[in-house]
Amino acid sequence: MTTPKLFLTDYASYNHGKQFEFGHWVELDDFSGADEFMQYVTDHLKEADEKSPLDEYSIREEPMFTDYEGFPRFLYGESLGTRDVEKIYEYLEHFGDIDDEDDHEWLHLHNTYCRETNRFDDEIYENDEYFFETFFQGSNFDLVQRIFFGDYNFSDEYVRFNGYANLETLHGRDLHDHIDKEAIIEWVLEEGYQYV
Repeated sequence: MTTPKLFLTDYASYNHGKQFEFGHWVELDDFSGADEFMQYVTDHLKEADEKSPLDEYSIREEPMFTDYEGFPRFLYGESLGTRDVEKIYEYLEHFGDIDDEDDHEWLHLHNTYCRETNRFDDEIYENDEYFFETFFQGSNFDLVQRIFFGDYNFSDEYVRFNGYANLETLHGRDLHDHIDKEAIIEWVLEEGYQYV
């Protein structure tokens, strides 16, 4: 997993073409939370101003984050405030140990999200015997119809019901296209859901 970090500079330096003089990557793991991180930012900008003032009218007081790594794009912004950074730390607390490509973990989160938010039609299942026993035990005709009118491939790893309640399979590489990670992350952060 990529270490979560932000590239820190400031708007005054940027406007003077000196954003890289004191700009640098800051790893979020080096701080206990948003308050400590933001205090570091304030102290860094003040120290930069003391070492190399821009001019008599410009002071480095407004931080600017020009790049990011290790967390989702929708949590990033060029002008992050304390609450924005708190959301990043909340994300790291809940999702820091999850590999972005871990199909089973994201499938579990996706299905839990679907059940908890009444999106039952969007659930995705493993394409195995258990799925067929659960939904079609003793209903051979129903199963044949749902396969015939759907888009079913026995070799695919996952299966779901499409909008017409017919079966549609997904290859493992396509799974993440059907999981709205941003919605799941926002839901976990807003609801405080503990999935571990």
